[in-house]
Amino acid sequence: MSATTTNADLLIPICRFLLYETYFADYVEIMPLEEVATLRDRAFEVMTGDSARPDEIGMFRQMEIARKEWIANGMPQFWIERMAKGFWEFITYGIMEETHFKLTQTYPTLARYLLIRSHSIGQLAYGNMIIRHLGPHSRNIFTSIRQFKGQHLQ
Repeated sequence: MSATTTNADLLIPICRFLLYETYFADYVEIMPLEEVATLRDRAFEVMTGDSARPDEIGMFRQMEIARKEWIANGMPQFWIERMAKGFWEFITYGIMEETHFKLTQTYPTLARYLLIRSHSIGQLAYGNMIIRHLGPHSRNIFTSIRQFKGQHLQ
């Protein structure tokens, strides 16, 4: 899932993030939205610096461990905040929006569905981990991808 590094010290927090992101989505899938919002806000706090309490769900401990691994690997605070914001958006615009339709057994418009789906699969939040480890080469990679797409769209 991460072609950006073979360094185990970097891969471990990337995988840890991917796992707790996936577990979180499954854990709250049909939970009342007020409870999801509480967990979402607590996740943001833990991801940005709070310690997980012993009575909290294990995902918060994994978030705290990942944050410490990010710091140990040189991730600056502004990027940790970017990670936490991406996770918050994944929950808010993906999981919570999707849950509303699951609970009410209704369907969104196609435009809204596409917006929800782009967030609910978690890849936007996960992309922050990949981009972080691309380092100074990320601009060249994204330029190459754009050029490749452009050539194939003509």
